[in-house]
Parts: sequence; C-alpha cells; structure tokens
Amino acid sequence: MKALMLAFFEDEKYKRFRPLTFTRPLYMLKIGGLYFFEHFIRQLNMNRTLLILRPELEKLCYWKVNVVRRLGCIVNKVPDGKLFLLVNARMVPTGDAVNFLQEILSEEKEEDRAWLLGRDVLAMRLKRNTLAGYMKDLQKPSGEVFRRLLAECSKTKVSRRLPLFHDFRDLKQKVVEGILSFSNSPRNTLESALIWGNEENVFVSEKARIEEEVFLDTRSGPIIIEPKAVIKAYSVIRGPAIVGEETQVLEKSIIDGSIVGERSIIGGTIENSFLLGKNIIEDRSLLRSTIIGEYAYVGSGAFLEEEVVLGDYACILPYTRIYENIRIGPLSLVSGFVDKHIPVMKFYSHDEGIVAMSEEEAERLLRSLLYNHFGRLPSSFEIELLKFLAVASR
Repeated sequence: MKALMLAFFEDEKYKRFRPLTFTRPLYMLKIGGLYFFEHFIRQLNMNRTLLILRPELEKLCYWKVNVVRRLGCIVNKVPDGKLFLLVNARMVPTGDAVNFLQEILSEEKEEDRAWLLGRDVLAMRLKRNTLAGYMKDLQKPSGEVFRRLLAECSKTKVSRRLPLFHDFRDLKQKVVEGILSFSNSPRNTLESALIWGNEENVFVSEKARIEEEVFLDTRSGPIIIEPKAVIKAYSVIRGPAIVGEETQVLEKSIIDGSIVGERSIIGGTIENSFLLGKNIIEDRSLLRSTIIGEYAYVGSGAFLEEEVVLGDYACILPYTRIYENIRIGPLSLVSGFVDKHIPVMKFYSHDEGIVAMSEEEAERLLRSLLYNHFGRLPSSFEIELLKFLAVASR
C-alpha cells in the first residue's frame, strides 16, 4: 500500500536497555554504520520515514539523521497521509521481521489495527487522526499509553515467533545471528557490490585493505569487511564478524564473533561483542561479551568481563578491570577495579568510589574525548543533551 508511511516507536521497555537508551532510541542502535531502522526501510523500499522520539532526544537525533546522515526523516510530527505503520523499536531487523511487515503493507484495509506477540506490541497500523491524538503520549512511552491505544484497535495475535529484543543478553546474539543471516552485509557491501567473495564466506569491499599475514577464520560464520576498513598485519578475525567502514584493526589484534561499527580503532582482543561505532579500543585490552555505545574509549590493558555495557562517551582508563554484568553510564570516567554499576556522568575509582561530576566537568570531558580521539568538538545538540544527563545523574 503506497500511501502507508513507515514509523518507528519505543515501548516502555526501552528502559531495560539503559545506559545505551539514555542517548538514543533503541531503533537508532547501529550495525556497521547503519541504524536498525534503516535496515527496514531499505528492505521494504520505503522513502519517507517518521521517527517518534522522547523529547530530550529530539534535537540530537534530528541532527544525526537529517543533518549528518541526510536521511530526510520526519521527527515527532504527524505528516500528511492516510495510514501509518508503526514498528516497535525492539523488533530485530531480520528477514522474518521484514516478511511480516510486507504482509501488513500488502493489506488493503484502512482500519486501526495492532499486531501482538504475547503482551508485546509488534506493530500498529493507525489512521492519521488516531496517530495525531496519541503522538505526544507515544513520545513518553508507558504501559498505559499502549493499553489505551490497543483499546481502539482490532487486535490480531501473531502466533509465529518473531525476533524482539528482550534484554541485553539476547541483544548481541540476535544481532549477530539475525543480521548476518539477513543479508551478506549491513550496508556498503551491498551498495557497492561485494568485490571479493569466496566459498569460505569472506566478503571484502574493494575499498578495504588487508595487510600481510592476516588470518580470517570462517569456520563458525561469515566475515564482512566494509569499505575503507584496514586490517593490519598479524591480526586474527573469526566469524561471524563485521568490521565497519573506515575502521582500523591494529597489528596483532583479535576480533572473534563480534560486530565492530564504523570509524573505530581496535586493538587488543574483542570476543563476542557488539560495538556501535566510533570507538577507541587501545592495545592489550580484552573485551568479552560487551556492548559499547558510540564514542566510548577503552584504554590500554583494560579488561571488561562478561555482559558489560558502556554508554555513549564513556571513558575506561588504562588497566581498569570491570567485572561481569556491570553498566557504565554515558559520560562516566572510571578506573581501577569496577564491581558496581556506575550511573550517568560520574567519576569512579576503586579507592574513592563514585563521585558526582558537575555539568562543567562533564562538558570538559566530552570536549577532551571528542577532540583528542575523534578530531572534532561536540555539537551544540550534544552539549544540550548534557543538561538532560545532568538531571538523570541526580
């Protein structure tokens, strides 16, 4: 149905994915430089997209998708149109999910309807007036909002199992399994064509560079190396793995069963981890089953154990050890032995414990991190986000 516009929303369970969702909606997690929602719109061949965002993220995310990436998305406004297909941010962009949405798009009906999996809302087809009436509520998702919305819809239960993110533990697994089976590459290898491929499931862009004595092991899954990536000598990459665009894998580094996002510098060993991109991982560091937000820095010799999650702009100083199942909030700086969750915008050392960070100190840390490691200064929208994070840190 060509008149139907694709839209993306969060349900109330986005809080399960903090600290990453402090600074983005869940559908703006990245795989190899491509947002989750972009996988859907490209496979469904949809041109116009509506993003429903929490108010504190509206300006920053508008800047990211429409100024930096020039995707032309509509943000928190109800545009002209008769019908809208709202997709839950927790739906994994896989072939099964795309087929499910294509079935909805092919229907010729125009009534409000919701598709459920258990108690989770997978998708909603809403008329413009219905969406307009709930737009403000959807920007602050809660269970009550969806209960009222579902009361207006003709509910249809989905009996088959579709992939939804439920927590951090299955996020990595579903991303690696789902995306690598969904297509041969998340982005540019499909656009610029896979220039080098072979029976061993190694896919390398013609613009990537692999130096001498690099070992690519595909016994457990495919390896995808995107444009302008550089794999330096004596490195090891074991599939399933994606190395994002413009990422450098330093000499003698190991990437094992992991997705590494765009424009990162990777040293040490990365095992079964998911890096969103623009990350600095110094040499001799070890990351196991870790999820890392954008612009996070991990110093030399650091050890991150199982199920660690770093928020955006987090700084892990050299030789820090973070124990398993620990969350580090955005713009926090930690050192020593970390055995407790670190909230947003905090200093932490093993001797002094958790120390509050002022807004001025956080801005200095942000400027120093971005300038010294990524060659830029923060945007006004990132500075403005500090005010929200400062409130969240209290």
